[in-house]
Amino acid sequence: LVAAAKMSSSNSIRELARGAIYKSLPFGKKEMLAEMNEEHTMYANALDFDDCGKKLLCILASKSSDELEWDEELLVNAYSNNIDYTSTTIQFNVATQIFFTVRISKYHRGKS
Repeated sequence: LVAAAKMSSSNSIRELARGAIYKSLPFGKKEMLAEMNEEHTMYANALDFDDCGKKLLCILASKSSDELEWDEELLVNAYSNNIDYTSTTIQFNVATQIFFTVRISKYHRGKS
């Protein structure tokens, strides 16, 4: 039971949020913050056994920017970088990019 509690999906989301916060801080040593971001993102990936964190990013990325709350926008912005196949955040970057692409294609289809 203790092991199951340690591996809950809310833990992966919490670690994603921590990584996003470290990434967004406008002050502090950038190298140290980048290391902390990477550490929390790698931990989030290890905890995201049920893909709940990736699903959350997909859902948030499918919203338009004016529909996002500040914390949702923080998460989407933190994990919506160009995909770097050597990055520890690749799974989360792919999750956001898929829905950005879908949202953009829907927008363009609606304009024609």
